[in-house]
Amino acid sequence: MSFLKDIINDLKLIRKKLPEEAKLEIPFFSKDEEYERKFLGFLFDDKHMTNWEWRWIGLKNKREYLHLMDASCGMVCLKSILMKIENKEHSVIKLMQESKNYGTYNFEELDKGMFYEPFVLFIKDKFNLDSRIYQYLSLKRLKYELSLGNFIIASVHPYISRPVINDKNTLKGGHLILITAYSDKYKTISIHNSDGILNLSDKNFTISYKMFFKYFAKRGIIVSSK
Repeated sequence: MSFLKDIINDLKLIRKKLPEEAKLEIPFFSKDEEYERKFLGFLFDDKHMTNWEWRWIGLKNKREYLHLMDASCGMVCLKSILMKIENKEHSVIKLMQESKNYGTYNFEELDKGMFYEPFVLFIKDKFNLDSRIYQYLSLKRLKYELSLGNFIIASVHPYISRPVINDKNTLKGGHLILITAYSDKYKTISIHNSDGILNLSDKNFTISYKMFFKYFAKRGIIVSSK
C-alpha cells in the first residue's frame, strides 16, 4: 500500500519545475572502526582488552564491536545529519545502543541491518526529527526533496563503492548512504558513502544517474530539515 501511495504522490511532481542542481553541505563520517574507537575514548589497548573491559564501555567483546560497526551505515548517516543540525558529534556505537529498545537493530542478527520503522520512531523521540519511509523513490522525488534541503537516506548495494569493477552488477540495496547533491546539467548524483574507498568513493562521491540507479533499491528514508 505504501509503495502505491508513493507512486501516486510522485505523479504530483511531474509538472513541478525543479532547480537544475542542488547541493547540501553535510559533514561526512566513515564507518572506519578506528575512528569510532578513538571517538569513544578507549582507555585500554583494544588488542589486549578483556571482556570485562569491553563491558565497561557497554559492549560484550571486540567481536560485537566490529559487528556493530559493520552494520552501522544507517547510524553513520544519522550522525552526519545530527552534526549538520545540532553541530554536535555523536558516537555511532552509542546511537545504536540507545536505539536498541526501539528494535532498530536485532543485535543477535546484525546482518539484517537497520529496520526503518523503529529508526523513524527513535529519531522522533530522541531528536524530534520528522521523517518518512519511502518504498518507492523516483529520481524526481530525490531531486525535489534535496532541493527543499531535506536529508535522504537511500538504500544501495555496497558494490556502489567500486562501480567500475562491479559494472555488471544486478544487485540492489543492503547499504545505506546519504544523498548530498544532484546535477541535471551533468546527469549526476553525489553521495556520502560511509563504506567507500578513501578519497575515491566516500565523501561526496559523484556518479551518473544511470550508474546510481544500477545499485539503488528505490527505497529509503527522508528526514525533514525543518
